Amino acid sequence: LAALRRYRSDPVGLLREAHARDGDLATFRLGPQRVHSVGHPDLAAQVLIARADAFHKGRLLQAARAVLGDGPLTSEEPLHRRRQRLIAPGFAHRRVPGYARAMVAEGE
Repeated sequence: LAALRRYRSDPVGLLREAHARDGDLATFRLGPQRVHSVGHPDLAAQVLIARADAFHKGRLLQAARAVLGDGPLTSEEPLHRRRQRLIAPGFAHRRVPGYARAMVAEGE
């Protein structure tokens, strides 16, 4: 339960500590749930794109579906793949620099 309280108050700090301890693939518990966090872009690409059909959402994201709907974060295959293809043009390499400028401006 301590990790769950920590996650609610400082989720980024909890993830940083988990990755400092475990490396690019961190594992920790939030209450009774085991959570896996991917901290490297190459691993994220494997999980989200190259081998997405081999990975399934955990109970936390399944429960979040009731609130968030079937979006990119909560949907499973094959719906996830269809939605991913729909939003992919917005993440083309040529578009990312424009997003970065907007994020910096908002952050400032």
